[in-house]
Amino acid sequence: MAAIIIMGVLLITTLGLTGCGFQTKRNLKKVLEKALQGRYNEEFVCLNVWANGGPSYFGVCYPKNNRDLLFEILFIDDGEISYDEYASMLASKELSKELYNQLSEVFQECYIYCYNYKVINDTVTAEKINSGEFNLDYFFETMHEQSDDDLSLYYRICINKESGISATYEEEYKSLNKATQEIMKIGENHGVKLNLTFWLYFLPSDVYKDGIEYFNNHARARSEFEYIILGEYRNLKREIRMDYDENIKPFSRKEFEPMPITQKDYVEMRKSLE
Repeated sequence: MAAIIIMGVLLITTLGLTGCGFQTKRNLKKVLEKALQGRYNEEFVCLNVWANGGPSYFGVCYPKNNRDLLFEILFIDDGEISYDEYASMLASKELSKELYNQLSEVFQECYIYCYNYKVINDTVTAEKINSGEFNLDYFFETMHEQSDDDLSLYYRICINKESGISATYEEEYKSLNKATQEIMKIGENHGVKLNLTFWLYFLPSDVYKDGIEYFNNHARARSEFEYIILGEYRNLKREIRMDYDENIKPFSRKEFEPMPITQKDYVEMRKSLE
């Protein structure tokens, strides 16, 4: 009897049962991949699924032809998609490139991840993606039509400090300021106000690689990312947070806090990280 019980436990573990209805992870992944293919007429790969409660689950997937574009989905185990972040992550990827183009000359080796919480989840958007017509213009215009809310963009900027930085601290600050203005112009051109938050992480090579590996498997920065970058207790001095504030111009220490980060402040913060 004991042997049978142990075998039963091992079988359940092997199958990876998750949530109600004893759905296996493997089955749920297939259900989600099929649902996304039906919506976007292209193949997807599901990396992971996890329970949300009852018959609903979260999943993280990517288009089969674009491994770098991870996004999250909330779905029901029968294949009904509650929402997916494909469109918002397509836009975020373009906005990552925009910032990278501005900063890559200053930081010799850097990885930029951008995220926004706006979900544009309708049939027309799916058709635009299917036809290759989806772009930043469409994203901003559609977002503006659906809501007058500001668009918050969150940038995680991982910098390999061991590969060399071809700028002084003062020049870094000026480049960040200039890059911010260029991103803000994109929003202004579409009548959308942007709220920008930068997290800059100055990392040794091994941690830098681990940070990139994290984003190869996750669609959002969560506590696991902070543990990788800042240590188990998040007390390693590797991070500078800068929130764009149009009243302070350009940066504050934290959103809604009227404490500016001047060039002098930035230089002192950078020195402390070294």
